[in-house]
Amino acid sequence: MRRQAEEQYGQLIENAYGGGESDKPTRDIADDGVPSAIVEKFAQVLGREDLDPTEDLYGQGVDSIACIQIRKAIERDLLPAELGPLPINIIYDCGTMNELVGHILMIRQRQSSSENAPGLKETMKYQQEQRNADLALMEDLVQQYSDFGDLTFSRRAARGDGITVILTGATGALGTHIVHTLLQDRSISKIYCLLRAETFCGAHQRVSQALMKRGLPRLEAWDEDHWSEARTVCLPAELGRSDLGLAPRILQGLQNRAAVIVHAAWAVNFRLRVSSFGPHFAATRNLIRLAAGSGSRLCFVSSTAAVNNASASSSPSPGSTIAEKMSTNPADAAPLGYAKSKWVAENICAAAHEKYVSEASERHGNDHDLSVSQPPPVSVIRVGQLFANHLGIWNASEAYPLMLSTHSFTGCLPDLGDEPLNWLPVELAAQAVMEIALNHHDSHIAPNQLSSNKARHGNNEIPVYHVLNPHRQPTWRKMLEIITSRGSTWKQRQNQVVPSFEIVPPPVWVQRLEASLNGNTAGHSSEGLLDLWKGKYAEATPKRAGPVFELGRTEAASRTVRGIQPLDDTRILQMWKWLQERSGLCC
Repeated sequence: MRRQAEEQYGQLIENAYGGGESDKPTRDIADDGVPSAIVEKFAQVLGREDLDPTEDLYGQGVDSIACIQIRKAIERDLLPAELGPLPINIIYDCGTMNELVGHILMIRQRQSSSENAPGLKETMKYQQEQRNADLALMEDLVQQYSDFGDLTFSRRAARGDGITVILTGATGALGTHIVHTLLQDRSISKIYCLLRAETFCGAHQRVSQALMKRGLPRLEAWDEDHWSEARTVCLPAELGRSDLGLAPRILQGLQNRAAVIVHAAWAVNFRLRVSSFGPHFAATRNLIRLAAGSGSRLCFVSSTAAVNNASASSSPSPGSTIAEKMSTNPADAAPLGYAKSKWVAENICAAAHEKYVSEASERHGNDHDLSVSQPPPVSVIRVGQLFANHLGIWNASEAYPLMLSTHSFTGCLPDLGDEPLNWLPVELAAQAVMEIALNHHDSHIAPNQLSSNKARHGNNEIPVYHVLNPHRQPTWRKMLEIITSRGSTWKQRQNQVVPSFEIVPPPVWVQRLEASLNGNTAGHSSEGLLDLWKGKYAEATPKRAGPVFELGRTEAASRTVRGIQPLDDTRILQMWKWLQERSGLCC
């Protein structure tokens, strides 16, 4: 259905994104006119002229559709036609208008040189320079946002009956299931959800609608007169502000009541560079301050992507084990800006923990073992690849749902062979996160496990947990067998019933995907992952075995993680039905 529409209206779509033909061809613009020409492109597309050329474009409201239009305009007006299309993610990769100007000038100058185009060695050198710059930037960001000012960790006071939890990210896939999990736990007396909204009622509606979107019961009805007395209170907040955007009375109330803070709010946008996540780093620092001042515990929900490259960066052996401990090497993060941002935030948390250890050592002596006093105020929970919930509803913005959705416009999916489907149903992840967050860390760990953990990690390191599915079965190929044989993936074509998509080698899928994204399917969310997928699948070379994540500390703290089972056929078919319905392809 979608593909037919694209074939019929493809040129209209292309013109809309490309902005049609330029009234005045401008490829003869001299290099010194490029900066003003690019500023003009942004102004034309956005209808505004207030962009700061030195500031992050995403942070200034330049969305993915605007990026497509600006990229097309630059290709059309500022670069030779024979050069071909720019990289799909070029605008966000450059990050600022000034960086984009510099990149376009470099391309023009190389094109006009005697070499005509950069050679392979030059391109690889440039890419390595970019990677090195990103690694240095990651460490700089840790330093910048680890300045906590006058931070003192308060002692926990008795909170009375029940536990009060502060949650960020309540409208996300994991966050909604955390809300649902908390509402089922009678030991939780109050849940405060901090999120972007204009009004208290608007915040309540956003969380309620997010729950309903994922097939979960909505919040109790909004009560204008007694909303603050509800068990779940949704507060409009600006987490990047030092006061979290809350009125002093409300902020003081949170400090007085909070026992646990779960920070799960993060932009799942695979197009962004790490430099675009500044507001998220500021939010993490501000929530650390709230936890320290209130004597509550902060659990930062990170991602296994923050360290997924650790085996490649530190060890040549495939299938290396990644420990439940902090990474100090920025190269351990996967190459996406999202993964790098999680590494930065983890290390901001680690800096806060070091400050806590230093403060406690001054109070109790340098030999004091913090694990036998009170639980550390900050911990990190790395979450692996999430899967659909019990209704088959998945987070459409994650990598694997995006990959599977590409069949609707490429007509194919890659054969990834024995790649394991070690994906964790999102409701189980939510249960595990809260078991860890509400667990007094080592206080519930058996003595033999406690001593083993201390031997590996030391007594006073920040606690790190891995919430993921450890099973290597089923495989990707098995999933394709399930959905092609039983998943309503057939359609009528020329009086024959045939599969609605082909299963092709990964390099073929990458080629078709890139062609589609450069054509009528511009703007699909998978654009942000294209470079990653090209790196992994563009060549038919043997792939390294993925890392194995240590689970000892996590299994000791979470009954759910101890009981995780492999995905079954029913789960896979439920997910596929949901994906087909979203694509308008369900029979």
